[in-house]
Amino acid sequence: MLKRLIQKLEYQLDKLIVSGQYFRIFRKKINWQKPKLLTEKLQVLKIDPAAEKLWTYVDKYEVRKFIKKTIGGRYLPKLYGVYQSPESINLRLLPRQFVLKPTHGSGWEIICKNKNQFDWPEAKKKLNHWLQINYYKKFREKSYKLIKPRIICEQFLKDKKGEAYDYKFFCFHGRPKLIQVDLDRFIDHTQNFYTPSWKKVPIARRFPVFKKKLTKPKKWKEMLGLAITLSTGFPHVRVDLYNLDGRIYFGEMTFSSFAGFPVWKPGKYNQILGRYLKI
Repeated sequence: MLKRLIQKLEYQLDKLIVSGQYFRIFRKKINWQKPKLLTEKLQVLKIDPAAEKLWTYVDKYEVRKFIKKTIGGRYLPKLYGVYQSPESINLRLLPRQFVLKPTHGSGWEIICKNKNQFDWPEAKKKLNHWLQINYYKKFREKSYKLIKPRIICEQFLKDKKGEAYDYKFFCFHGRPKLIQVDLDRFIDHTQNFYTPSWKKVPIARRFPVFKKKLTKPKKWKEMLGLAITLSTGFPHVRVDLYNLDGRIYFGEMTFSSFAGFPVWKPGKYNQILGRYLKI
């Protein structure tokens, strides 16, 4: 009885906080009763108590078990270690290049391209700061609430040109409907959108559009198949994949992409994408 009461009060608090965040971003109220926009429906889903059970899919370490089981370990970047704190990381045992990520958040990562020039004191400072944060409390995304904060060290992904294009598949009820492609994320970030048939969609969101023609990556059908397999059984999930000269790697799964607050330009795509999500 007490547990249900606490859960109910927490839900009401989540709803209140998210309503305020939504209004500050979009200057309008959420239609909680009859949501139509994708941004509205994502708010409904992300604060649902049932979303707590999704934590094993968004935990950067635990999700590896799901990937091995569903599509196979060959799609996973190499794992160099899992750590409780930065102090337990032995740099001497790591390769020249690697990536450090907290397991319990999104958008947090530290890239080391040359261990001999790596600012380890600054990296430890960032990691210790991130470990103190309950990511759920930032935007009330229930899927992050139960994750135990840890650090993983993974392979630094890059192709022959030293790049790693990031393909984000927006999937609805097991079907990819829109693919976001991010290029040069850490230098001159550009961003394009495509249909599953690789037709460019005229969306400009957070970053400038890549103006040159972007070639469809090798093994595109395989990437689509992987996105379908990983998204099956979920109303909505964004599946992130990398393609390095035809070698496909899993990135992450996100159930409330951009915390459910993406600003779509033109705005009609907020409604178009919202139609794909049935709740």
